Amino acid sequence: MLAEGEAPAEYHATRWWRAAQHDFASRLAWSVTPRFEDANHPPVVSVVGGPSREQCPEGGLRRAVRAGERLRLQAEATDPDGDAVALRWWSYPEAGPRPCPVAPAVDDDGQGGAVVLVPQEAEPGQEIHLVVEGTDDGVPALTRYQRVVLVVG
Repeated sequence: MLAEGEAPAEYHATRWWRAAQHDFASRLAWSVTPRFEDANHPPVVSVVGGPSREQCPEGGLRRAVRAGERLRLQAEATDPDGDAVALRWWSYPEAGPRPCPVAPAVDDDGQGGAVVLVPQEAEPGQEIHLVVEGTDDGVPALTRYQRVVLVVG
């Protein structure tokens, strides 16, 4: 039995609830705040990449990888209000048409960087979706995302 207000783990949408509620609250605040600088605005999160990066149709970046490969990803964030932005990388296992059934190891350095180890069990054509989440320290705290899709070759 779950405590009141808790959602079952299989409800994947729950990971977005807090950010969505804060986003809605900030939009309501904007409607009654006459000056731009008196309201919180969302951060801008981007993945730093080399020339091999390719835009995904759904947003984010697509990269070709091999089973067992270790790669480093780096993200950065800015905030229009000058708020500090905390960055966090995580695996999004239920995304994509052919997800890899084994989660990658993601070593997040807490500074926008992450080292990712593609599972040895990954097969050609499978995808690994990774998300970098940036949350500012404004009130309400606002979050934005960027996705990287690793395609196993």
